[in-house]
Amino acid sequence: GSSTRVYIMMHYSVSAKAYGKIIFHCAKYPHRAVNGVLIGTISKKDNSVQVQDCVPLFHAKLDLTPMLEVALTQVEIYAISKGLSIVGYYHAKPQLDDSSLTDTIKSIGSKISQNSDV
Repeated sequence: GSSTRVYIMMHYSVSAKAYGKIIFHCAKYPHRAVNGVLIGTISKKDNSVQVQDCVPLFHAKLDLTPMLEVALTQVEIYAISKGLSIVGYYHAKPQLDDSSLTDTIKSIGSKISQNSDV
């Protein structure tokens, strides 16, 4: 039979620390695509995600490479050591008018989603 997915509206809050790190990462490499992982907590009771920090990853062309796999594993270990988990991903392109999601970006998001409660 067919299954029905239920989507729940989640509320997000982003700490100043996480927001600042994302902005500085983008500002440092305005001519490159940049990305990183968001870490924090998820509350199913409140339907909320608290982004408490982020870990900037790369500022170059990105594919699902072994280097990315290792980076995600290291971030996950770090997050767990702080009582947190990976709750999201950010990606900024150098072209301000390009908000498209490439297959690589979708794959990274899917991989993170598979290992997350979000």
